[in-house]
Amino acid sequence: MVVKERSVALEVPEAQPIGTQPSTPTDPEHRIGQVLSSATGAVTFQELRRACQMRTTTLCSTLAAMTRQDRVIKTDDGYQLIGN
Repeated sequence: MVVKERSVALEVPEAQPIGTQPSTPTDPEHRIGQVLSSATGAVTFQELRRACQMRTTTLCSTLAAMTRQDRVIKTDDGYQLIGN
């Protein structure tokens, strides 16, 4: 929102050129995989949620899919990548 003289108007900001925008992976499986692969042991659900910065529903459904694909295993201590 921009205030000019005595009026208020919405203004569209200029887009940043390609390559200057942060390159944050948006694929939930990729983000979870990165966190789990860099961990030295099992990662709890809450630790994953904080590290991946995603909604509980998204994290639950993605972990369930990764578990069905035998990419992730759930232990008493948390989640781990299979083969890690």
